[in-house]
Parts: sequence; structure tokens; C-alpha cells
Amino acid sequence: MLLETRIKKLIVEQLGLDISYEEIDDVAPLFDIDENGNGLDLDSVDALELVVGIKREFGVTIQNSNISDCYNVRSLANLITSNTDVKI
Repeated sequence: MLLETRIKKLIVEQLGLDISYEEIDDVAPLFDIDENGNGLDLDSVDALELVVGIKREFGVTIQNSNISDCYNVRSLANLITSNTDVKI
């Protein structure tokens, strides 16, 4: 399974979203809505839950200084691969 797919499934399950993981675009913003109306518009509580899920699933700890690098699924995948041997 592709890393992006694993991340999308984690987002949906960890946050209890009422969408399918297939509906999440790899480059759509997680914590905002872009000019095309795409994005999840997650809040700070969602961010904390997502950080916990990523730690549990991938063994990667995301520091406060790195959270700004996690603006979409693709950037999360890059962060995970740069800190583990998990491949995209």
C-alpha cells in the first residue's frame, strides 16, 4: 500500500472524519481550504490527534517546529520517509 494511502486512511480513522480516504487529495491542504475549495480545514485538536496517530503508526515524532511542514498528505509522506525507512 502506498504511504499516501496509509496516511489518508490514518487521517480518516484517527480523526473520525465522515469522508472516504479516497476523497483526500495528496496536495490539498490539511489545515486550510485552498482557492479551489479543496482541503480538510482541520483544527489544532485534529493536529494533535494526527501527530499521535503518526507516532503510533510510523514511529515518527513530529515536533512543534515541524508541524508547519505538514501542510498536506504529500508533505507528511516526505516527513515520514525522511525520518524512517518507510518508502513512498
